[in-house]
Order: sequence, then C-alpha cells, then structure tokens
Amino acid sequence: MKHLEEGTTVICDRYAYSGVAFTASKGLDLEWCKAPDRGLPRPDAVLYLDLAVEDAMKRGEFGNEIYEKEDIQRTVKSIYEKELWEDSYWHRIPANTTQDQLHKSLSDMAMKVIAAIPGDSKAPETLWT
Repeated sequence: MKHLEEGTTVICDRYAYSGVAFTASKGLDLEWCKAPDRGLPRPDAVLYLDLAVEDAMKRGEFGNEIYEKEDIQRTVKSIYEKELWEDSYWHRIPANTTQDQLHKSLSDMAMKVIAAIPGDSKAPETLWT
C-alpha cells in the first residue's frame, strides 16, 4: 500500500473482479463472492477486453481450460457487464482486432489513465466498501 500511496503505477492482469465473476458464475451469491476482496485498493481503471463469446470460441484451443465453455463464458461476461461494471473507472476495449491494434488501444488507454492520476499522495479508494 505504501508504494501506491507514493505514486507507484501498478498494472496487473485480472485482479479481484475475475475471481468474483468466475465464482459467482457457479451460482454463488455475488456479495458473498466479493467479501474476501472487500477493502482492497480500488484500481484507477479497469480495461475490459470486450470479445463476443462466439469470437472467443473461434480462437485456437478454446475449450481446453475448465472455464472455457460457452455457457460459463456467457455467464461470466454477463456478471462483468451487469454486476461489476462501474462507469466511472471501467473502460471497454474492443478485443476483436489484430494484436497490434489491441496493443495500441491498451497502451493508449493505460497512458491516458496514468496521466490523469492526481499527483498528490492519498490512499487509494477501496473495493466494495
């Protein structure tokens, strides 16, 4: 937490949201799924890679992982978009593009978010409190 308060930029893949979405997709109560991560630092931004399930299924080796099943992916996508989405800091990034286009979109958005972070040292907001 000290590093965040000092202004260190952290970029991570996934975070608390994926655990909540995939656990809730099994039919568990969403608030119960959030409980273990309640109070963690809230990110300045979530970059949501938006890809239709049909398009994901066309990609190589789809289905080899336990959660790579059409029904699970549809449920998880719905949980992200209807239950976890926060307009103030979630950003939809179209993912049905080339790798180069996706890289540029992600890099551009990350730089925009980093540039907008205030310079003052304050404790980050927290998740679900």
